[in-house]
Amino acid sequence: MVVEMQKSLKLSALSSNNVNLKQTTQSLIVLALPIIFGQLGQMLIGAGDVYIATMYSTHSVAAVGVANGVFNPLMLFGIGLMMGVSPTLAYLRGQSQKENCSLKTVLIYSVVSSLVITGIMYAVILFVPKMGFAEKMIPSIVSYLKIVTWSIPFVIIFQGVKEYLQAYEEVLIPNLLTLFAVALNLIVNYILVFGAFDYPGMGEIGLAVASLFTRVFLCLALLAYIFLKKPLGQYQKGFVGVLFKFSLPIAFMFFLEVMAFCMVTIFSGQISVVAAAANNIVMTLASIAFMVPLSLSSAVAVKVGHAYGENNFHEIALYTKSVFLMNLIFIFISCGSFLIFPEYVISFITDDPAVIQLSVLLLFIVAVFQLSDSTQVVLAGILRGLKQTRLPSLIIFIGYWVIGIPYGHYLAFNQERGAEGLWIGLAISLTFCALWLGVLTLYHLRKLPSKFDQIVFQP
Repeated sequence: MVVEMQKSLKLSALSSNNVNLKQTTQSLIVLALPIIFGQLGQMLIGAGDVYIATMYSTHSVAAVGVANGVFNPLMLFGIGLMMGVSPTLAYLRGQSQKENCSLKTVLIYSVVSSLVITGIMYAVILFVPKMGFAEKMIPSIVSYLKIVTWSIPFVIIFQGVKEYLQAYEEVLIPNLLTLFAVALNLIVNYILVFGAFDYPGMGEIGLAVASLFTRVFLCLALLAYIFLKKPLGQYQKGFVGVLFKFSLPIAFMFFLEVMAFCMVTIFSGQISVVAAAANNIVMTLASIAFMVPLSLSSAVAVKVGHAYGENNFHEIALYTKSVFLMNLIFIFISCGSFLIFPEYVISFITDDPAVIQLSVLLLFIVAVFQLSDSTQVVLAGILRGLKQTRLPSLIIFIGYWVIGIPYGHYLAFNQERGAEGLWIGLAISLTFCALWLGVLTLYHLRKLPSKFDQIVFQP
Protein backbone atom coordinates (compact mmCIF):
# COMPACT_ATOMS: atom_id res chain seq x y z
CA MET A 1 0.00 0.00 0.00
CA VAL A 2 2.80 2.41 0.97
CA VAL A 3 4.70 1.53 -2.21
CA GLU A 4 1.62 2.27 -4.33
CA MET A 5 1.16 5.65 -2.60
CA GLN A 6 4.82 6.52 -3.24
CA LYS A 7 4.43 5.59 -6.91
CA SER A 8 1.28 7.70 -7.15
CA LEU A 9 2.97 10.72 -5.56
CA LYS A 10 5.99 10.33 -7.83
CA LEU A 11 3.86 10.16 -10.98
CA SER A 12 1.80 13.19 -10.00
CA ALA A 13 4.95 15.18 -9.32
CA LEU A 14 6.37 14.20 -12.69
CA SER A 15 3.18 15.06 -14.53
CA SER A 16 3.39 18.60 -13.19
CA ASN A 17 7.08 19.11 -13.99
CA ASN A 18 8.12 22.17 -15.93
CA VAL A 19 10.67 20.52 -18.23
CA ASN A 20 10.27 21.83 -21.78
CA LEU A 21 11.65 21.06 -25.24
CA LYS A 22 14.39 23.70 -25.02
CA GLN A 23 15.73 22.18 -21.79
CA THR A 24 15.73 18.59 -23.07
CA THR A 25 17.41 19.68 -26.33
CA GLN A 26 20.14 21.58 -24.46
CA SER A 27 20.66 18.64 -22.12
CA LEU A 28 20.93 16.23 -25.06
CA ILE A 29 23.44 18.48 -26.86
CA VAL A 30 25.65 18.72 -23.76
CA LEU A 31 25.68 14.92 -23.47
CA ALA A 32 26.04 14.16 -27.19
CA LEU A 33 28.80 16.63 -28.21
CA PRO A 34 31.70 14.94 -26.36
CA ILE A 35 30.48 11.56 -27.63
CA ILE A 36 30.51 12.90 -31.22
CA PHE A 37 34.11 14.11 -30.86
CA GLY A 38 35.10 10.81 -29.26
CA GLN A 39 33.56 8.82 -32.14
CA LEU A 40 35.34 11.01 -34.69
CA GLY A 41 38.54 10.47 -32.70
CA GLN A 42 38.13 6.71 -33.05
CA MET A 43 37.81 7.13 -36.82
CA LEU A 44 40.88 9.38 -36.97
CA ILE A 45 42.91 6.78 -35.07
CA GLY A 46 42.02 4.28 -37.80
CA ALA A 47 42.81 6.85 -40.50
CA GLY A 48 46.20 7.46 -38.86
CA ASP A 49 47.03 3.76 -39.10
CA VAL A 50 46.19 3.77 -42.82
CA TYR A 51 48.21 6.97 -43.38
CA ILE A 52 51.38 5.53 -41.82
CA ALA A 53 50.87 2.23 -43.67
CA THR A 54 50.59 4.20 -46.94
CA MET A 55 53.91 5.90 -46.20
CA TYR A 56 55.57 2.52 -45.63
CA SER A 57 54.39 0.38 -48.58
CA THR A 58 51.42 -0.56 -50.74
CA HIS A 59 51.77 -4.14 -49.48
CA SER A 60 51.34 -2.91 -45.88
CA VAL A 61 48.22 -0.92 -46.74
CA ALA A 62 46.65 -3.96 -48.37
CA ALA A 63 47.65 -6.37 -45.58
CA VAL A 64 46.50 -4.07 -42.76
CA GLY A 65 43.25 -3.34 -44.59
CA VAL A 66 42.46 -7.03 -45.03
CA ALA A 67 43.53 -7.85 -41.46
CA ASN A 68 41.23 -5.17 -40.07
CA GLY A 69 38.45 -6.53 -42.27
CA VAL A 70 38.84 -9.83 -40.38
CA PHE A 71 39.42 -8.20 -36.98
CA ASN A 72 36.87 -5.37 -36.83
CA PRO A 73 33.59 -7.34 -36.99
CA LEU A 74 34.50 -9.39 -33.90
CA MET A 75 35.91 -6.38 -32.07
CA LEU A 76 32.73 -4.41 -32.78
CA PHE A 77 30.67 -7.38 -31.60
CA GLY A 78 32.54 -7.09 -28.29
CA ILE A 79 31.91 -3.34 -28.17
CA GLY A 80 28.23 -4.05 -28.85
CA LEU A 81 28.15 -6.30 -25.78
CA MET A 82 29.07 -3.21 -23.73
CA MET A 83 26.44 -0.97 -25.34
CA GLY A 84 23.72 -2.22 -23.01
CA VAL A 85 25.56 -0.99 -19.89
CA SER A 86 24.66 2.72 -20.12
CA PRO A 87 20.88 2.41 -20.78
CA THR A 88 20.59 -0.34 -18.14
CA LEU A 89 22.41 1.65 -15.47
CA ALA A 90 20.59 4.87 -16.47
CA TYR A 91 17.29 3.01 -15.95
CA LEU A 92 18.43 1.80 -12.51
CA ARG A 93 19.53 5.33 -11.62
CA GLY A 94 16.05 6.52 -12.51
CA GLN A 95 14.65 3.91 -10.13
CA SER A 96 17.19 4.90 -7.43
CA GLN A 97 18.69 1.40 -7.64
CA LYS A 98 22.12 2.23 -9.12
CA GLU A 99 23.82 0.02 -6.49
CA ASN A 100 22.37 -2.96 -8.40
CA CYS A 101 24.88 -2.34 -11.21
CA SER A 102 28.23 -1.59 -9.55
CA LEU A 103 31.51 -0.73 -11.25
CA LYS A 104 32.89 -4.11 -10.13
CA THR A 105 30.00 -5.88 -11.88
CA VAL A 106 30.61 -3.95 -15.11
CA LEU A 107 34.36 -4.68 -14.97
CA ILE A 108 33.79 -8.41 -14.45
CA TYR A 109 31.28 -8.43 -17.32
CA SER A 110 33.80 -6.58 -19.54
CA VAL A 111 36.70 -8.88 -18.68
CA VAL A 112 34.72 -12.10 -19.21
CA SER A 113 33.29 -10.83 -22.53
CA SER A 114 36.72 -9.69 -23.75
CA LEU A 115 38.41 -13.01 -22.97
CA VAL A 116 35.73 -14.93 -24.89
CA ILE A 117 36.02 -12.61 -27.92
CA THR A 118 39.84 -12.83 -27.79
CA GLY A 119 39.67 -16.64 -27.79
CA ILE A 120 37.31 -16.63 -30.79
CA MET A 121 39.62 -14.22 -32.64
CA TYR A 122 42.63 -16.48 -32.15
CA ALA A 123 40.57 -19.39 -33.51
CA VAL A 124 39.68 -17.27 -36.57
CA ILE A 125 43.39 -16.53 -37.19
CA LEU A 126 43.99 -20.26 -37.75
CA PHE A 127 41.67 -20.11 -40.78
CA VAL A 128 43.21 -16.99 -42.39
CA PRO A 129 45.45 -19.05 -44.76
CA LYS A 130 42.28 -20.77 -46.05
CA MET A 131 40.29 -17.57 -46.68
CA GLY A 132 41.51 -17.09 -50.25
CA PHE A 133 43.78 -14.08 -49.69
CA ALA A 134 46.85 -13.55 -51.89
CA GLU A 135 49.63 -15.90 -50.73
CA LYS A 136 52.22 -13.14 -50.32
CA MET A 137 49.91 -11.19 -47.97
CA ILE A 138 49.05 -14.06 -45.60
CA PRO A 139 52.22 -13.87 -43.40
CA SER A 140 51.70 -10.12 -42.92
CA ILE A 141 47.97 -10.53 -42.16
CA VAL A 142 48.59 -13.31 -39.61
CA SER A 143 51.47 -11.45 -37.91
CA TYR A 144 49.36 -8.29 -37.62
CA LEU A 145 46.34 -10.17 -36.24
CA LYS A 146 48.37 -12.13 -33.67
CA ILE A 147 49.57 -8.88 -32.11
CA VAL A 148 46.48 -6.71 -32.46
CA THR A 149 44.22 -9.43 -31.03
CA TRP A 150 45.89 -8.81 -27.66
CA SER A 151 44.26 -5.37 -27.72
CA ILE A 152 40.70 -6.78 -27.63
CA PRO A 153 40.48 -6.98 -23.80
CA PHE A 154 41.68 -3.38 -23.50
CA VAL A 155 39.21 -2.14 -26.14
CA ILE A 156 36.25 -3.90 -24.52
CA ILE A 157 37.16 -2.92 -20.94
CA PHE A 158 37.61 0.70 -22.08
CA GLN A 159 34.17 0.61 -23.72
CA GLY A 160 32.58 -0.96 -20.64
CA VAL A 161 33.99 1.73 -18.33
CA LYS A 162 33.06 4.44 -20.85
CA GLU A 163 29.47 3.14 -20.93
CA TYR A 164 29.41 3.05 -17.12
CA LEU A 165 30.44 6.72 -16.93
CA GLN A 166 28.03 7.59 -19.75
CA ALA A 167 25.15 6.28 -17.65
CA TYR A 168 26.05 8.97 -15.11
CA GLU A 169 26.31 11.48 -18.00
CA GLU A 170 30.06 11.84 -17.40
CA VAL A 171 31.32 11.77 -20.97
CA LEU A 172 34.09 14.38 -21.16
CA ILE A 173 37.15 12.45 -19.91
CA PRO A 174 36.74 9.24 -21.99
CA ASN A 175 36.24 11.23 -25.18
CA LEU A 176 39.07 13.69 -24.44
CA LEU A 177 41.34 10.69 -23.93
CA THR A 178 40.25 9.36 -27.34
CA LEU A 179 41.08 12.69 -29.02
CA PHE A 180 44.49 12.75 -27.29
CA ALA A 181 45.07 9.19 -28.53
CA VAL A 182 44.74 10.39 -32.16
CA ALA A 183 48.01 12.33 -31.88
CA LEU A 184 49.64 9.69 -29.67
CA ASN A 185 48.80 6.93 -32.16
CA LEU A 186 50.32 8.85 -35.08
CA ILE A 187 53.56 9.53 -33.18
CA VAL A 188 53.92 5.97 -31.86
CA ASN A 189 53.06 4.53 -35.28
CA TYR A 190 55.72 6.61 -37.00
CA ILE A 191 58.42 5.81 -34.42
CA LEU A 192 57.71 2.07 -34.33
CA VAL A 193 57.47 1.72 -38.12
CA PHE A 194 60.26 4.05 -39.33
CA GLY A 195 62.35 4.54 -36.20
CA ALA A 196 63.60 7.73 -34.56
CA PHE A 197 66.91 8.94 -33.14
CA ASP A 198 68.92 5.73 -32.58
CA TYR A 199 65.90 3.41 -32.72
CA PRO A 200 65.81 1.58 -36.10
CA GLY A 201 62.07 0.89 -36.19
CA MET A 202 60.16 -2.37 -36.57
CA GLY A 203 58.83 -1.91 -40.08
CA GLU A 204 55.42 -3.29 -40.96
CA ILE A 205 54.91 -5.08 -37.63
CA GLY A 206 55.19 -1.71 -35.88
CA LEU A 207 51.70 -0.88 -37.18
CA ALA A 208 50.19 -3.65 -35.03
CA VAL A 209 52.34 -2.85 -31.98
CA ALA A 210 51.33 0.83 -32.21
CA SER A 211 47.62 -0.09 -32.28
CA LEU A 212 48.13 -2.35 -29.25
CA PHE A 213 50.04 0.38 -27.39
CA THR A 214 47.38 3.04 -28.05
CA ARG A 215 44.54 0.78 -26.90
CA VAL A 216 46.41 -0.27 -23.75
CA PHE A 217 47.08 3.39 -22.95
CA LEU A 218 43.42 4.36 -23.41
CA CYS A 219 42.19 1.53 -21.20
CA LEU A 220 44.70 2.05 -18.37
CA ALA A 221 44.24 5.84 -18.39
CA LEU A 222 40.45 5.52 -18.10
CA LEU A 223 40.76 2.86 -15.39
CA ALA A 224 43.08 5.13 -13.40
CA TYR A 225 40.52 7.94 -13.69
CA ILE A 226 37.49 5.88 -12.69
CA PHE A 227 39.24 4.19 -9.73
CA LEU A 228 39.88 7.68 -8.34
CA LYS A 229 36.36 8.86 -9.17
CA LYS A 230 34.01 5.95 -8.39
CA PRO A 231 33.83 3.20 -5.76
CA LEU A 232 34.08 -0.39 -6.98
CA GLY A 233 30.96 -1.41 -5.09
CA GLN A 234 29.81 -4.96 -4.53
CA TYR A 235 29.56 -7.64 -7.20
CA GLN A 236 25.90 -8.46 -7.87
CA LYS A 237 25.59 -12.17 -8.53
CA GLY A 238 23.46 -12.80 -11.59
CA PHE A 239 23.58 -9.24 -12.93
CA VAL A 240 26.29 -10.10 -15.46
CA GLY A 241 23.69 -12.41 -17.01
CA VAL A 242 21.16 -9.57 -17.09
CA LEU A 243 23.64 -7.30 -18.91
CA PHE A 244 24.55 -10.07 -21.36
CA LYS A 245 20.91 -10.91 -22.13
CA PHE A 246 20.09 -7.25 -22.81
CA SER A 247 23.29 -6.48 -24.75
CA LEU A 248 23.59 -9.60 -26.94
CA PRO A 249 20.97 -8.41 -29.49
CA ILE A 250 22.77 -5.03 -29.64
CA ALA A 251 26.05 -6.82 -30.36
CA PHE A 252 24.38 -8.83 -33.13
CA MET A 253 22.96 -5.60 -34.60
CA PHE A 254 26.47 -4.12 -34.76
CA PHE A 255 27.90 -7.33 -36.20
CA LEU A 256 25.18 -7.70 -38.86
CA GLU A 257 25.53 -4.07 -39.99
CA VAL A 258 29.33 -4.19 -40.12
CA MET A 259 29.32 -7.49 -42.02
CA ALA A 260 26.78 -6.08 -44.50
CA PHE A 261 29.08 -3.17 -45.34
CA CYS A 262 32.06 -5.56 -45.45
CA MET A 263 30.18 -7.66 -48.02
CA VAL A 264 29.58 -4.57 -50.16
CA THR A 265 33.33 -3.86 -50.01
CA ILE A 266 34.14 -7.46 -51.03
CA PHE A 267 31.62 -7.38 -53.91
CA SER A 268 33.02 -4.02 -55.08
CA GLY A 269 36.48 -5.58 -55.25
CA GLN A 270 35.06 -8.31 -57.51
CA ILE A 271 33.69 -5.70 -59.96
CA SER A 272 36.79 -3.59 -60.71
CA VAL A 273 39.65 -1.61 -59.19
CA VAL A 274 37.77 1.64 -59.85
CA ALA A 275 34.64 0.27 -58.14
CA ALA A 276 36.69 -0.85 -55.12
CA ALA A 277 38.41 2.54 -54.83
CA ALA A 278 35.16 4.51 -55.20
CA ASN A 279 33.43 2.24 -52.70
CA ASN A 280 36.18 2.79 -50.10
CA ILE A 281 36.06 6.57 -50.54
CA VAL A 282 32.28 6.77 -50.24
CA MET A 283 32.28 4.28 -47.34
CA THR A 284 34.72 6.54 -45.49
CA LEU A 285 32.57 9.65 -46.06
CA ALA A 286 29.37 7.81 -45.08
CA SER A 287 31.08 6.49 -41.92
CA ILE A 288 32.20 9.97 -40.88
CA ALA A 289 28.66 11.29 -41.35
CA PHE A 290 27.28 8.30 -39.42
CA MET A 291 29.25 9.26 -36.29
CA VAL A 292 26.83 12.11 -35.49
CA PRO A 293 23.54 10.12 -35.41
CA LEU A 294 25.39 7.23 -33.73
CA SER A 295 26.42 9.61 -30.94
CA LEU A 296 22.89 11.04 -30.70
CA SER A 297 21.67 7.45 -30.40
CA SER A 298 24.02 6.76 -27.46
CA ALA A 299 23.00 9.99 -25.73
CA VAL A 300 19.24 9.53 -26.15
CA ALA A 301 19.47 5.90 -24.93
CA VAL A 302 20.83 7.22 -21.61
CA LYS A 303 18.30 10.06 -21.34
CA VAL A 304 15.31 7.89 -22.22
CA GLY A 305 16.58 5.05 -20.03
CA HIS A 306 16.87 7.34 -17.00
CA ALA A 307 13.45 8.92 -17.61
CA TYR A 308 11.93 5.45 -18.11
CA GLY A 309 13.36 4.34 -14.78
CA GLU A 310 11.80 7.40 -13.13
CA ASN A 311 8.45 6.74 -14.84
CA ASN A 312 8.86 10.23 -16.29
CA PHE A 313 6.93 9.63 -19.50
CA HIS A 314 6.66 13.35 -20.23
CA GLU A 315 10.46 13.59 -20.52
CA ILE A 316 10.63 10.48 -22.70
CA ALA A 317 8.32 12.17 -25.21
CA LEU A 318 10.32 15.42 -25.05
CA TYR A 319 13.69 13.66 -25.53
CA THR A 320 12.19 11.79 -28.49
CA LYS A 321 11.16 15.08 -30.07
CA SER A 322 14.51 16.72 -29.24
CA VAL A 323 16.61 13.98 -30.81
CA PHE A 324 14.50 13.97 -33.98
CA LEU A 325 14.81 17.74 -34.37
CA MET A 326 18.59 17.53 -33.92
CA ASN A 327 18.76 14.61 -36.33
CA LEU A 328 16.78 16.51 -38.98
CA ILE A 329 19.20 19.44 -38.76
CA PHE A 330 22.13 17.06 -39.23
CA ILE A 331 20.40 15.33 -42.18
CA PHE A 332 19.89 18.72 -43.85
CA ILE A 333 23.61 19.55 -43.47
CA SER A 334 25.05 16.16 -44.49
CA CYS A 335 22.61 15.53 -47.33
CA GLY A 336 23.11 19.08 -48.63
CA SER A 337 26.91 18.73 -48.54
CA PHE A 338 26.87 15.45 -50.45
CA LEU A 339 24.38 16.72 -53.05
CA ILE A 340 25.78 20.21 -53.64
CA PHE A 341 29.55 19.68 -53.30
CA PRO A 342 30.22 16.01 -54.23
CA GLU A 343 33.28 16.61 -56.47
CA TYR A 344 34.75 19.07 -53.97
CA VAL A 345 34.38 16.61 -51.08
CA ILE A 346 35.80 13.66 -53.04
CA SER A 347 38.73 15.68 -54.47
CA PHE A 348 40.21 15.84 -50.97
CA ILE A 349 40.76 12.07 -51.18
CA THR A 350 41.55 11.29 -54.84
CA ASP A 351 42.30 13.01 -58.16
CA ASP A 352 41.60 9.98 -60.38
CA PRO A 353 38.86 11.10 -62.86
CA ALA A 354 37.27 7.64 -63.20
CA VAL A 355 37.16 7.14 -59.43
CA ILE A 356 35.73 10.63 -58.91
CA GLN A 357 32.99 10.04 -61.51
CA LEU A 358 31.82 6.79 -59.87
CA SER A 359 32.22 8.22 -56.35
CA VAL A 360 29.93 11.14 -57.23
CA LEU A 361 27.23 8.68 -58.34
CA LEU A 362 27.58 6.60 -55.16
CA LEU A 363 27.64 9.71 -52.98
CA PHE A 364 24.28 10.73 -54.46
CA ILE A 365 22.83 7.43 -53.17
CA VAL A 366 24.44 8.08 -49.76
CA ALA A 367 22.87 11.55 -49.70
CA VAL A 368 19.45 10.06 -50.45
CA PHE A 369 19.67 7.49 -47.66
CA GLN A 370 20.98 9.94 -45.03
CA LEU A 371 17.39 10.28 -43.79
CA SER A 372 16.85 6.55 -43.29
CA ASP A 373 20.41 5.81 -42.09
CA SER A 374 20.48 8.43 -39.35
CA THR A 375 16.84 7.85 -38.41
CA GLN A 376 17.21 4.08 -37.92
CA VAL A 377 20.20 4.44 -35.58
CA VAL A 378 18.46 7.15 -33.51
CA LEU A 379 15.35 4.97 -33.25
CA ALA A 380 17.51 2.07 -32.06
CA GLY A 381 18.84 4.35 -29.30
CA ILE A 382 15.33 5.28 -28.14
CA LEU A 383 14.38 1.60 -28.09
CA ARG A 384 17.48 0.72 -26.03
CA GLY A 385 16.35 3.32 -23.50
CA LEU A 386 12.94 1.62 -23.42
CA LYS A 387 14.71 -1.74 -22.80
CA GLN A 388 13.85 -3.09 -26.27
CA THR A 389 16.70 -4.84 -28.14
CA ARG A 390 15.46 -8.21 -29.48
CA LEU A 391 12.97 -7.11 -32.14
CA PRO A 392 15.28 -4.31 -33.40
CA SER A 393 18.03 -6.89 -34.01
CA LEU A 394 15.57 -9.05 -35.99
CA ILE A 395 14.56 -6.03 -38.09
CA ILE A 396 18.24 -5.29 -38.83
CA PHE A 397 18.82 -8.92 -39.84
CA ILE A 398 15.86 -8.95 -42.24
CA GLY A 399 16.64 -5.49 -43.63
CA TYR A 400 20.26 -6.27 -44.50
CA TRP A 401 20.58 -10.01 -44.99
CA VAL A 402 17.15 -11.00 -46.31
CA ILE A 403 16.42 -7.91 -48.44
CA GLY A 404 19.25 -5.42 -49.03
CA ILE A 405 22.40 -7.48 -49.59
CA PRO A 406 20.76 -10.15 -51.85
CA TYR A 407 18.97 -7.49 -53.90
CA GLY A 408 22.11 -5.33 -54.13
CA HIS A 409 24.08 -8.35 -55.37
CA TYR A 410 21.35 -9.07 -57.94
CA LEU A 411 21.47 -5.49 -59.24
CA ALA A 412 25.26 -5.39 -59.28
CA PHE A 413 25.93 -8.68 -61.09
CA ASN A 414 22.70 -9.89 -62.74
CA GLN A 415 21.54 -6.45 -63.87
CA GLU A 416 25.13 -5.21 -64.38
CA ARG A 417 24.59 -2.07 -62.30
CA GLY A 418 27.98 -2.54 -60.63
CA ALA A 419 28.81 -0.67 -57.42
CA GLU A 420 25.71 1.50 -57.90
CA GLY A 421 23.53 -1.61 -57.50
CA LEU A 422 25.28 -2.59 -54.27
CA TRP A 423 24.65 0.83 -52.74
CA ILE A 424 21.02 0.83 -53.91
CA GLY A 425 20.69 -2.43 -51.97
CA LEU A 426 22.10 -0.71 -48.86
CA ALA A 427 19.67 2.18 -49.32
CA ILE A 428 16.74 -0.27 -49.44
CA SER A 429 18.06 -2.02 -46.30
CA LEU A 430 18.30 1.22 -44.36
CA THR A 431 14.86 2.40 -45.50
CA PHE A 432 13.27 -0.89 -44.43
CA CYS A 433 15.01 -0.75 -41.04
CA ALA A 434 14.05 2.89 -40.45
CA LEU A 435 10.39 2.26 -41.29
CA TRP A 436 9.99 -0.82 -39.08
CA LEU A 437 12.05 0.56 -36.19
CA GLY A 438 9.83 3.64 -36.44
CA VAL A 439 6.69 1.49 -36.19
CA LEU A 440 8.16 -0.39 -33.21
CA THR A 441 9.20 2.83 -31.45
CA LEU A 442 5.79 4.41 -31.98
CA TYR A 443 4.09 1.28 -30.64
CA HIS A 444 6.12 1.32 -27.41
CA LEU A 445 5.86 5.08 -26.90
CA ARG A 446 2.09 5.05 -27.34
CA LYS A 447 1.85 2.38 -24.64
CA LEU A 448 3.25 4.86 -22.12
CA PRO A 449 0.66 6.63 -19.89
CA SER A 450 1.40 10.11 -21.28
CA LYS A 451 -0.03 12.43 -23.91
CA PHE A 452 2.72 11.37 -26.30
CA ASP A 453 1.09 12.49 -29.56
CA GLN A 454 0.26 15.93 -28.15
CA ILE A 455 3.82 16.48 -26.93
CA VAL A 456 5.66 15.16 -29.99
CA PHE A 457 3.44 16.43 -32.79
CA GLN A 458 2.52 19.86 -31.43
CA PRO A 459 4.36 22.77 -33.17
